[in-house]
Amino acid sequence: MAGAYAYTPAIWPPLATAIILAAIGVYSWRRRAVPAALPLVGVSLFGALWVLGIALEAAAVAPATKIAWFRFQSLWRAPVATAGLCFVLEYASPGRWLSRRNLVLLSIPVLLDILLVLTGHAQRMWGRVEVAPGGSVVAELAPAGVLMAIYGVGLVLVNVAALLWLFVRSPQHRWPVAIIL
Repeated sequence: MAGAYAYTPAIWPPLATAIILAAIGVYSWRRRAVPAALPLVGVSLFGALWVLGIALEAAAVAPATKIAWFRFQSLWRAPVATAGLCFVLEYASPGRWLSRRNLVLLSIPVLLDILLVLTGHAQRMWGRVEVAPGGSVVAELAPAGVLMAIYGVGLVLVNVAALLWLFVRSPQHRWPVAIIL
């Protein structure tokens, strides 16, 4: 992504987050035989890419470059939410919910979201994307963007329900579930 970049202290929180997520991903990958470790690798990888895009958007000076990094970030939102759901379902009930069929069904909205962004049909996701006077990117959601937002909120609600179910049913998981929530 061509364009000038300038130092800003706003890059440090997302860069630190990306490093922590990468470390969690490596740790999880080394323990991939443990239930829910592989979905956690996905959450860590996609989350690190997302926050890396946030840092680069903050450092970008040119409006076109800021918008390009905003679109880069949008590639990773649906995969993070979906991998997060896979992690929670596998953590709450290993081997019960993550069948091939369910994984394929969960991947369809993610692939459609990525396809819309990569093929240049992002106007179906955002009606208007512009850089505000303060330097932040402001996007107006279009119908596909609203559907993806509803999808993301739905995944979060399922996550919360599954974790609350685990909290109530398993006393030994209460502290980890409280931390996850």
